[in-house]
Amino acid sequence: MTRILGACLALASLGGCIIYDAPCDGDETWSDGSGHGQAGQGDALDTGADVEQDLGLTMVPDTLAQGETAIVSLVADRPVDWSTVTDVQFYGDLTPCAMQPRDDELLLTLSVAPDARLGGVDLVVETEDGDAWWAEDVLFIVEAGDGGADGSGADGSGADGSDAGNGGQGGSSSSDSTSGSTGCG
Repeated sequence: MTRILGACLALASLGGCIIYDAPCDGDETWSDGSGHGQAGQGDALDTGADVEQDLGLTMVPDTLAQGETAIVSLVADRPVDWSTVTDVQFYGDLTPCAMQPRDDELLLTLSVAPDARLGGVDLVVETEDGDAWWAEDVLFIVEAGDGGADGSGADGSGADGSDAGNGGQGGSSSSDSTSGSTGCG
């Protein structure tokens, strides 16, 4: 029995893995005994130069009604090459139908589901070079007939029929609320 126990201890020591509880340098920080890898050392060496700063994204108009299809403008708080955008993803009940880059904006044709959840919609924009920008609550979905952000209907919400997502030509949006179509097409 003693031989087996002794053999087990000898095998354990060959692995080089012995765990023991001992304070480190008296300051309760992690240390491997070499003086390298002290807590906070990596932060002093990180300049943050390779981290892209957040990009402020805004949509105009920023309010769409349930069942509406409209053209909106996505703008940034600094110059952006919108022609490099490869994908636009919304986290809400709406579908991007078309995307047109311009010098100072990205035009998007969006279709809101007739039964879309009311409230803010988040957005992720991806570019050719792998950059991605996140915008929280960039667009708000309101009940059909609410009249948009200011109640006048003149903000692209289509509530007055004059700008109902068909290029400002009047009439109603192309979304069919009875069939559940996306309005794209």
